Amino acid sequence: MAAKGIRLPGRLLTPKTIIALLTLALIVILMNVRLDAVGPVALKSVLSLTGGGCGLVITCPDTVPVGAAFPVKIEIVGGRIRSIPRAEASVSVGGSPPDSPGRTVTLYYGIGTTNLSLPREGAWDVLVSVSGRLPYSAGGRVADESCTEQLSVKAVNLDDPTVETRRLQRGNLNSAALQWTSGFVVVEGAVTVPASSQLIVNPGVFVLMKPDARIEVLGQAKLGTKEGQPIVFTSYPSESGETKPWNQLLFGKYARGLLHNTWFLQGGASAHSNFGNLDIQRVIHGEESSDITFVGGGIIDNVGGAIGGERCRLKVHNAVISRCNGGGSVQQAVVTLQNVHVTEIGQDQTGSSDLTTDGFTFYSSRITPPDSEFSKISNSVFAVGGGLGIHHKGTNLVIESTIVEDFRRSCVVTSGEKSRVAIRSAVMRNCRVGLQQSYGQPNVTVSDSTVVNNEVGIWYGDENVENGGKLELENTLAMGNAEKNLKVYNNGVERVNADRGSENVRLKCFFVNSESVKRKARSQFTLVEKKSSPCLQPKISLDHPDCNIALSLPHGKCLWSEYNPETLSGIRLERLDLCENCCKETSELTFGNFDHWRMLNIQNRKGATIHTGQVEETREECGVSFAADLYQYTDSDCQKSKVQLKSVFSNILHFQGESHLRELKAHYFDRVMKTSLTPPSFGMILDFSNIMDKNASALAREDVDCTLSDRNENGVSAFVTAWLPDIGMYTRLSVLLADLVHPKNFFTYVTFLYLANCMKSGHSHFADKETNNYVLIDNDRCLVPERVASGDMPPAYRYRLDRLTDILFTKSHVCKVPEEMMDRLKLTTSVSSKVPSLGIQFKDEVLADKVMAPLLLKEDPEIYEEVDGRASTLLAEYNRLCENNDADKYDNTLRSVYKTSPIKHTYIVEGRDYLLANFADDDLAYLKVVSDGPRQQVGNQLFNGGLAELVSYHVDRLVGLGRVPVAASRRLVLDGSIALKGVINAQGEVVQDMEKDHATLGQYLSDVQTKKIRANNSVEWIANQLRHEPAEKNPVLDVIVVGKIKDLKQNIKFSNHHVKNFLNHDAWFSDLKRLGITRQMTWDIMDMHLLDFLLHNPHRTTFATSELRLVSHDNTRAFSPDIGSKVCEPLLRCPPVFYSSKEDGEPEKSGCPESCPVGIDDEDNNQNCRFRRGTLERIRKGAMDASTEKESLVAVGFAALVKWK
Repeated sequence: MAAKGIRLPGRLLTPKTIIALLTLALIVILMNVRLDAVGPVALKSVLSLTGGGCGLVITCPDTVPVGAAFPVKIEIVGGRIRSIPRAEASVSVGGSPPDSPGRTVTLYYGIGTTNLSLPREGAWDVLVSVSGRLPYSAGGRVADESCTEQLSVKAVNLDDPTVETRRLQRGNLNSAALQWTSGFVVVEGAVTVPASSQLIVNPGVFVLMKPDARIEVLGQAKLGTKEGQPIVFTSYPSESGETKPWNQLLFGKYARGLLHNTWFLQGGASAHSNFGNLDIQRVIHGEESSDITFVGGGIIDNVGGAIGGERCRLKVHNAVISRCNGGGSVQQAVVTLQNVHVTEIGQDQTGSSDLTTDGFTFYSSRITPPDSEFSKISNSVFAVGGGLGIHHKGTNLVIESTIVEDFRRSCVVTSGEKSRVAIRSAVMRNCRVGLQQSYGQPNVTVSDSTVVNNEVGIWYGDENVENGGKLELENTLAMGNAEKNLKVYNNGVERVNADRGSENVRLKCFFVNSESVKRKARSQFTLVEKKSSPCLQPKISLDHPDCNIALSLPHGKCLWSEYNPETLSGIRLERLDLCENCCKETSELTFGNFDHWRMLNIQNRKGATIHTGQVEETREECGVSFAADLYQYTDSDCQKSKVQLKSVFSNILHFQGESHLRELKAHYFDRVMKTSLTPPSFGMILDFSNIMDKNASALAREDVDCTLSDRNENGVSAFVTAWLPDIGMYTRLSVLLADLVHPKNFFTYVTFLYLANCMKSGHSHFADKETNNYVLIDNDRCLVPERVASGDMPPAYRYRLDRLTDILFTKSHVCKVPEEMMDRLKLTTSVSSKVPSLGIQFKDEVLADKVMAPLLLKEDPEIYEEVDGRASTLLAEYNRLCENNDADKYDNTLRSVYKTSPIKHTYIVEGRDYLLANFADDDLAYLKVVSDGPRQQVGNQLFNGGLAELVSYHVDRLVGLGRVPVAASRRLVLDGSIALKGVINAQGEVVQDMEKDHATLGQYLSDVQTKKIRANNSVEWIANQLRHEPAEKNPVLDVIVVGKIKDLKQNIKFSNHHVKNFLNHDAWFSDLKRLGITRQMTWDIMDMHLLDFLLHNPHRTTFATSELRLVSHDNTRAFSPDIGSKVCEPLLRCPPVFYSSKEDGEPEKSGCPESCPVGIDDEDNNQNCRFRRGTLERIRKGAMDASTEKESLVAVGFAALVKWK
């Protein structure tokens, strides 16, 4: 039984006791008796004799030889400080006469050791005082605890004949020499326990080893008992006081050893070693097939390594290994370490092998260790060392409920061949690297563990090292690591992104502190006070139901007492694992809602086949497509989707050019159209490192390596769409198919293809077998710009576009387009609607994709206005074929509002013949007042132009341009329901606020008309148009409601010279394109000239735009009777906007071409060859091809105009 001191409770600390202790301490200091490496004791250590809940157990022999080193183990068994990471013990020794040796001992999680030696015979008092501080509440209060034990140790002289001493010479031990029953045993030289013999050492025996002493056990050795006093093996004291270490305790092949409460000091030397010699070895060593069990006791203060063996079995329980040149080192051995404290290893000594400087090294040269062979470390502490804490090289190993901290290199290192390492409920902290998996192919799993306050938390791989091992991190926390929480090398190259896994680093419920990344933390790690615990305990609050870090650390109940709560906040779950059952599988596909993504199971990889005439050897064009499983995950979710990826780069100016960006634009256009034709899709910058298959990643990288590719160091742009498993190819589109059995959404599908200008081949149409609806995939030739679609191409390719027009506009098939689709198109296309145009909505949808927008907008930027142009053509044909050119149906929604919707309030527009009206649904329009007289000049403005606006609107709709604001006639009954808020100028700025006057439009105009209120000429002209009809009690006002043009921009300038050259057939579309005049804009210019001709309006000298296209703005002067017809005839060839003024360098006004150039098919010499065929065809059909006079264009227009009365 270990010697126990007499506990001094608080009631014994009387004034007399304190005076006596002070006197004793002073005597000890003055004596200055030297013990080995024992420094002076501080007075405060002796005086810290407070009781409380703290309790100590001191283990040391009760009788020791003079001058011999003996162990002292200090263990805190009670109080709050028993489990804090560090406490200090002050050890002082006094005798009769008193001496003054003393030292400070660090206790690691309640346990610490030291060695003492006594210089003279006699009884010596050993006084141990322990103190510690720890926070014990969330408020930051600190508890101070201390406790003291005192015991007596007797020092004897071995030369005294009364002292029982046995001396063993070198050679085999037999009979009585194998029984060490009591007293002191001196071993001189190498002694051997034969294979058939058993060495028995009773509790309390003190063994002194001469410098060359060595014990080799070939049979069995049984040292001590479970409850007995400690057995000590230490160096024989020399007369000079110099320490001469002894050799080792060796267990030979098949030997057995059972060691209880045995202590080993000052061993591990070779034949002629001392503490300054590098020739060292392990204190306890087991050879092949030996079996050693070491329970209790310790191996401390040795010149060599503590314990080890080769191909043996080793069990160490409840022991201490401290201040040795290497804690343990085994090769192909099965080791069990339970409740072992390995501390202060290799700090000062230098060994001849790296194996001797680590806390414990496990090595195996075998490629694959047997599953039945595994070593285990549990409930242990590895603290403070010059090398590695736990060094694994190829064996199967389990580490659980273990703390590893304060090693200069790494806390835990794994390497070697195909072995398995499981780390559970472990803490790795305050090392250069917490956990490092370096080379080889070990499979390492870490769960319910924390890696904190290291330079690098977890390190996988290394430079120039190809890794094949696997690392799995589950329910693991890495935080406060200075450089990185997770450092990953792939094939010798470090991953740039912090805290990211890789193909071989699989993460599930892996948490990092938010400081390591810029994203917001979603989970918190906080310290809370538990009443049943002696100190603050960690509590993790997660934002994921499947994650829970459950640390089980018997020695770490107060592990976190060194940390402030602020430093343990802001924890974020970093990764979820990508295993088969870890992520929910979904057919829905979104991107950007998850922090991370990976692609696995790459299938059907194909390089792009492009036929644009480029030389293949130059590698200007390239591309790749493949199917894959897309895993997306964040700290609260993980999902798996089957996807198809495409990335292709070609000459998109060629009619066979392909682009994955067109695929993405087609998907965005589908979303704007609400047609639900395309599968869920998105665009991305493909980081090849996120493709887990190395070969597939390398091949895909090579596939997109060409001149036109946008690949850079960040990756390459790509289009990703959901995999459609149950689709089939459908027969090619044709006019005949429209009248036969076809998929349910046939007309929606064809309309979309028309608007998106899709040049799809005959084998590129697919339908869902379950729903019998078309699905839109393989769209890399959709949204082809008109500069390509209108260019030279073989008839077979031209037919791909022409058939869409044929299907829709032959046999009135366009009338079968869903009505809700046409209603939406009417609102988006009208220049007076609040709804943005189709092209604007499309562009906004693209802009919303912050990652892909720059690439999408750069490619074919004119497609957005061209979409609006085709929408206008579609509506024009629909109105002609399906609505009998009825303007009320062309703009049915707005004209209904203008004719019947209540008006909330109005503003008079200064100096104009109209008012601005706000209708009940917030539509804005101008109320152009109509009089019975002709148009007249009031000030500098032409008044009474409302009818010209109305006629212009109907003409525009009859020819199908759709570039004039919606107009409708209305008679206002001014019954006091229409509020007048004030007067604004033409720019919409309020110049007179009348809202507080609560004026109404009828009352105000009536007062102006009756001269009760004085107003300017424009307001008086409006007031004078008030009528008093017999059938109405209130005055009425006839107006033409003209819609306010959305996003109106006026005075748009073009290059007159180049446009005139175009009209003269001296320039082509490409010349205008270089000036920023797109093909759609050129067509709009031509349509504006044609419209001005039809409106008999030569006064237009500037252009205006609404959103993306030109618009006919302010047609007040149309059909002016003072302009002869001869003046308007040249408008088709000489638009006043380009010829109305002299240009620089031109002496006179430019001339006009007399006719179209020779070689142009000109059936009508009066036709301008630059006008659009479709527009002229509608005019011809309306004017010449009508079956009856009532259907003629003029008749329809006249019928529409008379409705206003």
